[in-house]
Amino acid sequence: MTDHFYGFDSEPIDFDTWAQVYEEKRDRHVALDKILGPDGQPLFLISTVWRGMDQSLGEDPRPLIFESMVFAAVDSDRKDLEQWRYATWDEAVQGHNELLRKYTSDPDTES
Repeated sequence: MTDHFYGFDSEPIDFDTWAQVYEEKRDRHVALDKILGPDGQPLFLISTVWRGMDQSLGEDPRPLIFESMVFAAVDSDRKDLEQWRYATWDEAVQGHNELLRKYTSDPDTES
C-alpha cells in the first residue's frame, strides 16, 4: 500500500520502505530552532520534521508529510502552541521560517 507513505522527495513509497527509512534516518528534522528571551532563557522551540505518512486528514488534496510544531519552553499550561503541515520539503522550510519570524518578532505570541 503506497497511498499513505512518502519519502523525503514527496514520492509514494510502500510501508516497508517507509519503516526502514524512518528507522535508519534518526534525524528527520528539516529545521530546529530555539527562541531565547531577552534574559537568554528559552521561550519557544520550533521543530519541523518529515513524518513520511499522510497527515492531511482530508483537509488538503495533497499528502501532508512534513510538520512544524511550536512548543512553549517555559512553564505553561499549554506546551504545544501551533502545528502546521506541508506537502513538500520546500514548503516545510518556508513554513518553519515563517514561524521563526513570527515567534522572533513577537515573543508573547500565542495561538
